[in-house]
Amino acid sequence: MSDKFDYHELKWRTDQCTSACNGLCGYCPLHEKAVCDDNGDWCVGPRDHWHSRGEKIPVYISTPCSKYPNIRVGDNYIQYGRGFMKTSVPFDHAFTHNNAGMKMPAIAIRDSVFGIRDSVFGVPSKTCLLTVGGKCWRY
Repeated sequence: MSDKFDYHELKWRTDQCTSACNGLCGYCPLHEKAVCDDNGDWCVGPRDHWHSRGEKIPVYISTPCSKYPNIRVGDNYIQYGRGFMKTSVPFDHAFTHNNAGMKMPAIAIRDSVFGIRDSVFGVPSKTCLLTVGGKCWRY
């Protein structure tokens, strides 16, 4: 996956999307809904990370309520990870997450995206870490 990922491009519209809808990691954060699993982990798009160019790419969403990424929220940043693998990143700045040699685009968001408050992709959290193409954590 390229290090130059356009976080604000709307690649995959829903039936409810209008011309005013904006994109977040390829999806509409207002109309696309994430699915939660038993560990409090959320996913938008296909659940497998093996995809071909042009197909939908999964976006994994971690919140402070997720079991494994151990997210802690600061004033202008989040910290995630455990032990010596902790990483701190500022909000609303794209970065490349390295998960066991697999690099993937990521972004930490807080409070509102495009004026949407209290939920992104239907996830009930004001703070999220979005990773594109894979999870930021391993079980």
